[in-house]
Amino acid sequence: MTSTSSQIKETIIQIRSLEKVESHLSDLQHKINLSNSQLQKHQKLMIEKDELVKDLEGMSLKGIFHKVLGNKEEQLERRRQEFLEIYLKIEELNKTLDSLNFEKGVLEEKRVKNSGLRTQLDALVKRREKELINSNSKAGQKLLAIAKKVDHHNLMIWEIGEAEEAG
Repeated sequence: MTSTSSQIKETIIQIRSLEKVESHLSDLQHKINLSNSQLQKHQKLMIEKDELVKDLEGMSLKGIFHKVLGNKEEQLERRRQEFLEIYLKIEELNKTLDSLNFEKGVLEEKRVKNSGLRTQLDALVKRREKELINSNSKAGQKLLAIAKKVDHHNLMIWEIGEAEEAG
């Protein structure tokens, strides 16, 4: 295999890897959007629970009513527990979002770093074509057709290997 052909093979593999990165980025963005939505929902719920706790602690009508019934402390403890559960869920969502955003940043950096791969592949293919055509022979033309088939087969072999690893 010529140097150009091996460079083409490696570039094709890198492009496929980049396509996986882009697919994973799309999945990550969906997860980030979902987590943000959950976070907003829980933050709103936490505010509501906080208001309930303050109502029970204070001298509001609700607080006085529960005090007269004798279950104010039970209600207050239950509301505080609900508030704490929501607070912990918010903390968990924030950590999840931090992790997802960090992973997204790493993958976006990789995508930017490898953004010129398709252009590089086109240049390599043209260079190989010129090398074969410059050989000015019938064999050169046949080699060009064969090289394209080999590239396709190399890609298929690599994809099969990736599928086996995933399986």
